[in-house]
Amino acid sequence: MTEAVLLAAGLGSRARPLTARCPKPVLRIGHESVLERHLKRLSDSGYTRTLVTCSYHSSTLRLLAPARSRTRMRVEFSHEGPVPLETAGGLRRLLPRLSGAPFTLVNGDVWTDAALDALHSPPHAGMHLLLVPNPPHNPAGDFCLSDNGTVSLPRAGQATLTYAGIARIDPRFVDTAPDTPRLADVFRSLIDSGSLTGQRTDSAWFDVGTVAAFESLNTHVARPQTR
Repeated sequence: MTEAVLLAAGLGSRARPLTARCPKPVLRIGHESVLERHLKRLSDSGYTRTLVTCSYHSSTLRLLAPARSRTRMRVEFSHEGPVPLETAGGLRRLLPRLSGAPFTLVNGDVWTDAALDALHSPPHAGMHLLLVPNPPHNPAGDFCLSDNGTVSLPRAGQATLTYAGIARIDPRFVDTAPDTPRLADVFRSLIDSGSLTGQRTDSAWFDVGTVAAFESLNTHVARPQTR
């Protein structure tokens, strides 16, 4: 069984007023929602089960999860209640429902052409991140990536990359990770133990967290693609 976790429990505050009545992942980019595209691409990549975290307008998100994605892939939901548990909190809550094998984590507010089945499994208990060139909204980047794939915090004079919101996770990392609601704190802990690795992709990637980002991505999708 190839499993994935799709994080979709945020309040969508940065995308108001678009998210006043619906969660951010069900907003449409072109002819399909971000949620629909993620589930379709996971199914097409061979994933057999995806757990979707939800909180804000969870009934709308569950209703609009495309049925056709479930023909080859089982889609389940992890409701976090009216207050989202944040990234690491929501992940920690649903880990007991997973098989215990490494799984893929996908943020519900990113859009990418990167292959979701191309991440290498982490070599040991830890996480393996997909990294992208720094976008305009994050020019300083998040991490440095060494030639051997080790991820470290930014250092002066070294090139940086941005976390794409997609990772391959060995669930054993939870045994040593700090009890924190934020994945950023987990990243720092794994860096300290040498358990955070990564790979770069130059595929199209967008953070669709804001109104301006949605408008920019819709323009990108509508633009004729040259070969």
